[in-house]
Amino acid sequence: MGTIRDERIDCELSAALDALGDLVYVLEPSGELAGWNDEFADLTDCTDASDPQLTDFFAEPAHIDGARELVLDTGERVTVDASLDGADRSYELSFDRVGTDDATALVGIGREVASESLDAERRQNELVEEFAGHVSHDIRNPLQVATAQLELALDECETERLQRVNAALSRIDRLITDSLTLARSGADVTEPSAVDLEPQVRDVWEAVATEEATLRVDFDDEAVEISVDTARLGHLLEQLFDNAVTHAGPDVTVTVGTLEDGFYVADDGPGLTVEDREYVFESGYSTADDGTGFGLAIVDRIAVAHGWTVRATESESGGARFEVTDVS
Repeated sequence: MGTIRDERIDCELSAALDALGDLVYVLEPSGELAGWNDEFADLTDCTDASDPQLTDFFAEPAHIDGARELVLDTGERVTVDASLDGADRSYELSFDRVGTDDATALVGIGREVASESLDAERRQNELVEEFAGHVSHDIRNPLQVATAQLELALDECETERLQRVNAALSRIDRLITDSLTLARSGADVTEPSAVDLEPQVRDVWEAVATEEATLRVDFDDEAVEISVDTARLGHLLEQLFDNAVTHAGPDVTVTVGTLEDGFYVADDGPGLTVEDREYVFESGYSTADDGTGFGLAIVDRIAVAHGWTVRATESESGGARFEVTDVS
């Protein structure tokens, strides 16, 4: 009788899952789908014949893979937002680890995000972009006028007071640039491109490094291809290189290398204290007297927008090392 009752319960449970309006799915640790309910099948046309992965059906595979790996590492529930590939529909996907170390699986529920929330997020992004445009135009124009007039005054009479004004105007310009980059860095990356990392690293380095600084690229012989928003990857590398020059000096040696699931940027400078590592990605936090405190916050925002993780640690020489992981 116990077997009959168990089979009946299994049938009723399966019917209940199929009747839900939400997506229900079971994943292997590798990300391959091991089971799904009727709602999932109807929405995605998923079949057993294709050996499907959950990432096959959503436009943010890096977010999903990052969540999967995080829940496997920590055992704690993780949720991410992902849009259905080829459709204007967004879902909140949850992941929970079940089973034992010898037989682990992930179960999850995908709940559609209300269209009002999507519209509100879209409006918010538009407002941020509009505000950024106003800031760039309405503040930069008078700043450029002031800078030009100051340069004329310095040509006629270079004094300590005018040099202080020049430093203040330069700081205002950096604050504007970093503020705009920070405001535009947080939106999720929805249309990444596959790029070779090494040429991106070298191009950004040429634009920001000093003549005395040295770049070492510690990659394997094979090209490292990642899926990114190319412009934001450039901003991320620029901020990390600029951070190294600012804190380690103009003759810094910067090393960029690969990790199992990402890459790192390290320098041979004085490094970060344990306390600084905890707060260094917070907006406005800086260990330099003339720093804006936005640089590493921009790095963190860009990483999160890609579904990556970034952390600060110590390099082999005792300097600062920033590791970007969960990269696909």
